[in-house]
Amino acid sequence: MIRSVIKRLTMCLFFVGASFIAVDVIALHSITQALGVSTAPEPQATALMPKTIVANPDRVAASIPASRAMPTSKPMSIAAPVAAVAPQPLPPPPTMALASAEPSSAVLQLPPLNPTPILASLPQDDQAPEVAPTVVYPMPAHVPLPAARPPEEQRWPSPAERLGLDKNPKERARAEKCLANAIYFEARDEPVRGQMAVAQVVLNRVFSSYYPDNVCSVVYQNANRHLACQFTFACDGKRKVINERGAWARATRIAKQTLDGKIWIPEVAHSTHYHATYVHPAWRFEMKRLVKFGLHLFYRPYNWGDGSDEPIWGPKKPVEAHNGKAGTSGKTATTASAAR
Repeated sequence: MIRSVIKRLTMCLFFVGASFIAVDVIALHSITQALGVSTAPEPQATALMPKTIVANPDRVAASIPASRAMPTSKPMSIAAPVAAVAPQPLPPPPTMALASAEPSSAVLQLPPLNPTPILASLPQDDQAPEVAPTVVYPMPAHVPLPAARPPEEQRWPSPAERLGLDKNPKERARAEKCLANAIYFEARDEPVRGQMAVAQVVLNRVFSSYYPDNVCSVVYQNANRHLACQFTFACDGKRKVINERGAWARATRIAKQTLDGKIWIPEVAHSTHYHATYVHPAWRFEMKRLVKFGLHLFYRPYNWGDGSDEPIWGPKKPVEAHNGKAGTSGKTATTASAAR
């Protein structure tokens, strides 16, 4: 019983649905005829394209059954298939112009290359502290200047100047060689100050009124008398050969510097005699002993005074207030020996 009822209800529903579908198909057909739309296929190019059709509301309303008609106050637009439009290509990206190109309205404006730096630890609104510009000055040029020579009144005239050797190179070379011979053969084994002291003794005799007035004459005085000359090497009869090149170079340098007034030993002062410690000449009792260098003892005769009237050389000092002139002592000449 129940099954038959359900079957009848199902059949009723089926027929009712079919009737509604038929009514819809008939209504759609009537609308298309009222609008004049052809059901024939359109050309291939426009078959799939959507198309918009504006329908007359009065004709549409007349073709729709009264039960389905809806009041309309405005025109209705119904979408229909129309022809497809081919896609348009995208516009090319704007061209970036180089800085060296000609100006153009299409040039892309870039941000500045060096924006003002902002510290990460500071807020965006804060300004970085202003730094004063660094001024670069040119480096000072180093111009070497010759050393200033002391004024004439700050130094004593040199022995070469007093003897006029600075104006006569030939005589200067001869005097320098004679003085170097005396240093080399008399004191080459002595300390350097001992060799300087021998050179000073020679020049003290040159400026003394008791001896010749030039270097070579003082060094080789009485050289013709065997073992009776002033300097032993000049009359001992031995052949004079210079075998020690280093000692000769040192003797030459000391001779040159002494003539130039660069060497003056205050302890030697105006000594005019010296002898070795292994000999004991009788004249040593008539003289004042001043100093000892190496094996040589240096003296000056008592009767000759302290030599304050004789010249000195080298830098001027208050304690060396001599008259600076080569004069005579006025005393009686005495023969003295500077034996080794």
